[in-house]
Amino acid sequence: MKIDRVEFNKLLNERVLFLDGAYGTVFMQQGFTDQPAIQLNLTAPEVVYKLHKEYLAAGADIILTNTFSGNRRKLKELGLEDKFFQLNKAAVELALDAAGDKLVFANLSSTGEFPQPLGSLSWYEVKDIFKEQAELLVAQGVDGFMIETMSDLKEIKAALLAVREVAANLPVIAQMTFAETFYSATGSYLKSFAALFSDLDVDVIGINCTLTPEEILPLLNELIKLTDKPVSVEANAGQPIFQDGQLSYPGSAREFMRASEKLVATGVNLLGGCCGTTPEYIEALVKQYQGSKFSRKKRNDVQYIASRSKIVGFDEFVSIGEQINPAGNKRLQDDIYNRNYNLLSQKAVLQKNAGAKALDINLGIENLLEKKHFSEVVNRLDQQNSLPLIFDIQTNEFLEQSLAEYPGRPILNSARVVKEDLDHKIKLMHKYGGMLILLAMDDQIPDTAAARVDLIKTGVNYLNENGIKTARILADPLMLSLGAGQNPEITLKTINQLNAAGIKTILGLSNLSFGMEARSALHAAFIAQAIREGLNAAILDPVDQNVMNNIKGSLLLLGKRVATGQKYQSNNEIVNALLAGDQSETNKIINYLLREYSPLKISQEKLGKAMELIGQLYEKQEIFLPQLLLAARTVEPIFTKLNNLLSKDDAYSSRGKVLLATVKNDIHDIGKNIIQAVLVGSGFQVKDIGKDQSTAQILAAVKSFKPDIVGLSAMMTGTIAQLEETVTQLKSEFPELKIMAGGASLTEELALAFGCDAYAANAISALKKCEILIN
Repeated sequence: MKIDRVEFNKLLNERVLFLDGAYGTVFMQQGFTDQPAIQLNLTAPEVVYKLHKEYLAAGADIILTNTFSGNRRKLKELGLEDKFFQLNKAAVELALDAAGDKLVFANLSSTGEFPQPLGSLSWYEVKDIFKEQAELLVAQGVDGFMIETMSDLKEIKAALLAVREVAANLPVIAQMTFAETFYSATGSYLKSFAALFSDLDVDVIGINCTLTPEEILPLLNELIKLTDKPVSVEANAGQPIFQDGQLSYPGSAREFMRASEKLVATGVNLLGGCCGTTPEYIEALVKQYQGSKFSRKKRNDVQYIASRSKIVGFDEFVSIGEQINPAGNKRLQDDIYNRNYNLLSQKAVLQKNAGAKALDINLGIENLLEKKHFSEVVNRLDQQNSLPLIFDIQTNEFLEQSLAEYPGRPILNSARVVKEDLDHKIKLMHKYGGMLILLAMDDQIPDTAAARVDLIKTGVNYLNENGIKTARILADPLMLSLGAGQNPEITLKTINQLNAAGIKTILGLSNLSFGMEARSALHAAFIAQAIREGLNAAILDPVDQNVMNNIKGSLLLLGKRVATGQKYQSNNEIVNALLAGDQSETNKIINYLLREYSPLKISQEKLGKAMELIGQLYEKQEIFLPQLLLAARTVEPIFTKLNNLLSKDDAYSSRGKVLLATVKNDIHDIGKNIIQAVLVGSGFQVKDIGKDQSTAQILAAVKSFKPDIVGLSAMMTGTIAQLEETVTQLKSEFPELKIMAGGASLTEELALAFGCDAYAANAISALKKCEILIN
């Protein structure tokens, strides 16, 4: 190890450090299109070594090992699993031999399969895949890690925690890739990434790939506003151009350097290049910006909680839904125990549409439950609801399971001012991030406001001493039962004094009226007084509009901002059932409709229309990929049921037949799988023949299946030539066949130039193009 984390972070604050540029696209431009880039570590090591030396000569401070696809799962897909050790070992040896006194960071990226609920792997399986590779790379002597080009917040968290289990003292850079919308392909939000990773044990966070310097600038500006961490950026050279069998990128190294000026001016700490950049590009950056150091804008002081696709700031009052709690609700407790989450999902949607900005999660009698209950609930809510979560979970192993599974920045509810309790929560917060509710009690509940405030301050000081900032703490002044003779005035005074001390407050409103009548009136009256004293958040029943209206009125009278909860409730009951993932409710609706309408009419005009509306919500970013996939998976068996009721002549007549495949030498199929789910969920008959499919295999499948449309995917830049060959052969043998293509390396211009009838950038685009091509 040439540098420790302290020295590395000191260096980051002295000047801009320079990363290297692309490897895969450079190798392709050199003619190595017949094998994965990582295989060159063994088949052409001199080529890898030479590129390392060229980046170092260009001025790079850090070079990356050629291990982007080096995890075991990705290598298995490439047919190279038996070379796992040799490929990773050779990559580190080549980089270290080239680097001299410069830094060598191990390069990690996606497994090629998302963790649940978007993919099939558990979060722990994904973490173990990264841990195995990280252990090997550390043993070979790397100086740090670069985790990059990740599109799933849950996967990049797994990668980081895996690295930290084997390399606590090495610097780590973590980068995600986003579209210009600020969202990744999985619906992971840039702001959620910033909020969560600002808490985690990572040295640098950043953005890479997909976008040019001009396109990435707004995202970089937003990232810098949301974190105190050093920040990195690696933009693409542009969209690839494939002509006469040769790969190239538009623009020159000088143009890339000039376009990067505003990136440097943000105060970015590390600067490099991604797809399409070469040593010439890095040399241009180094010559122009070496020694540069611009001051960063002050971080936004607002604290946020976050789900995968939504953040909620404590610059406004936060209403937290309390209904996911089986206390007094035997049906909900029984359903949770039996792993039937339909009622829980309904309550989540109901509270969201009533104005809640976050949801408190309490699964009831925990000694009846297992880890899988908590994993399944977190994944279900990730799929069908984008509100941030508060984990009111008392069993330590269940709380940690929930935190591991959660793709966002949560609140831990809660800790007493007791060393053992605080130490456990501190450990979890350092590992998984988030905020903490600190109770104004130790083994006893103080009976005065002054004593509660003193106890909270004691707890806050202890948390501060152990690395948890005051901004990450919400104090609970304790709301006790009026019916039991407790004085709510003590709670109000405690809120007032904590507010004066700069400590944010939260309480459970329903505790006030336990066992009493006129609960709504009591809650409404008290919340107005609490907000006046400075209360920041409350766990309450958002369906009680008396309370919600009082909150709104109180905030307006105080001149504070009034925000509404996110709503996507539709007038279409099928849409609502599908977005909740409620197959039982959807079936009930369909069975009722079958009394009046034919299966064909329901398939065409009811289910088809519902999926069309869901697609529109997705396009408007009112829902995201997890919700889209949940709806598609929920509706698929119902389409099958209706199709089984159709006559042979009518079956599938409303949509058509689509064959899907990823072309030869491309092992990526995440996007294709999403398209399959959406098409099937919209009533198309789909045959997916998988990834790494040769032209001959695709031709044979067309002859057998006789599709109306063939959808081809080419994710990797090096498989663009294969796509062109496949399209040419298909058009030659089946001139009337409609062909649609997509993938990260493809543009609409290229697709049409190759002879495709349509280009699809995403699943909803693919659905629309299929509808057009069929008609």
